[in-house]
Amino acid sequence: MADKNLQKTYQNCLDFYKQTSMFTDLGKYKENAIDLWENKCKKSLKELQHYLMSVTIHRVIIQQALRDGSAKYFEYGDLSKIDFTTPMCEDDIFVTAAAIFNEIYRRDDKGFYFERTFENKLVLTCRYISVLTSAILKANGIPCRSRAGWARYLHEGKCLDHWVNEYWNEKEQRWTMFDMDDLYDPDFMKYKLYAKNKIAYQYMDFGKDQFYSAADM
Repeated sequence: MADKNLQKTYQNCLDFYKQTSMFTDLGKYKENAIDLWENKCKKSLKELQHYLMSVTIHRVIIQQALRDGSAKYFEYGDLSKIDFTTPMCEDDIFVTAAAIFNEIYRRDDKGFYFERTFENKLVLTCRYISVLTSAILKANGIPCRSRAGWARYLHEGKCLDHWVNEYWNEKEQRWTMFDMDDLYDPDFMKYKLYAKNKIAYQYMDFGKDQFYSAADM
């Protein structure tokens, strides 16, 4: 009886993390998220990360490009049009996954594709990359949750404020922590492992010793 109760409790937990909130409910864009995951990404987190990079850019990159010159950040496309009127953080404007999807398609109705120009990308931080990732996986029936905390792998000798995700790995029957955020700038350890946009495998599955979640404190 105890085993059955435990199994039921665990299933209830997984069902809970399939549910959406006002932040992760994609509404009319749910089918777009399903198409993105199943057809474009072929159910690959690494491919999903590539697609998220194609439509967003981190404000750190804009700040660094303004300071150092855009040529240093060629991986992100043509940044020559950056000026001081460029929003430093559009998370303040588009605060739900549905709003982010809507703006992605409003700026370019082709949606998620790799040739999107810089001026049509959204400036998002790790928080809403995490929320967007949770929304996409939940839309595809995958238990997923955003995690806020402190990352050890972004800068040597430092723990930095960061958001990541965990999803339920059905095959291995465990929660898997992963990081879908942008590449940051060349001063970060993460950038070196992400060179030439080749997503590092360890960021698709890293141990909790690399990330201290507020939920674990």
